[in-house]
Amino acid sequence: MFLDDTACNLASLNLIKYVDSNGQFDREAYKYAVDVTITAQEYTSSIRQLSHAKIAGKTPTTSAAGLGYANLGALLMSMSLPYDSNGGRRTLLALFTRVDVR
Repeated sequence: MFLDDTACNLASLNLIKYVDSNGQFDREAYKYAVDVTITAQEYTSSIRQLSHAKIAGKTPTTSAAGLGYANLGALLMSMSLPYDSNGGRRTLLALFTRVDVR
């Protein structure tokens, strides 16, 4: 559920792009990309032009941002981790909370 007459700023990161040539996930590059993407979303939210006056009036106080992930399955497969495994769940938890889990 979301508020009527508001806008949401969505972005997505392609997780497989953070796997290096040795098959290791580049945590530092990922963390940096998350920070840059969220900062960019905040900036674009403050300068965007909205087409409807109702939306433009509510958005500055209710604006939401969402960061999604692409190729989550490909990332787990590249690490030989099934979705429904403790290793897969730990990896996903690390991605979503930015915890360093090995």
